[in-house]
Amino acid sequence: MSKMRSSNKQDLILGILLLAFSIRMLKSVLYVFEAATPLWVMNIGFAAHLFIGPLLLYYLWGYKNERYTPLLWLHALPGIAVVFLAPFL
Repeated sequence: MSKMRSSNKQDLILGILLLAFSIRMLKSVLYVFEAATPLWVMNIGFAAHLFIGPLLLYYLWGYKNERYTPLLWLHALPGIAVVFLAPFL
């Protein structure tokens, strides 16, 4: 596996951040216009909301040309937990 350049990693994180915003907006549109929105869709939208903060942090961290540390990825744990627990919540 080749190492990604910093700008490629930053572009990837920006793309994932925009995807999280899109999922969040889709959840809100479905909630307003669809009366029977499944609960798991609501939970996935909540998980996307939880990912927006850490992804913005990672993007800005890369913008400052700082190195990513494994400890920095702990900020994404609440979103990951909601994604995996969405069917049970």
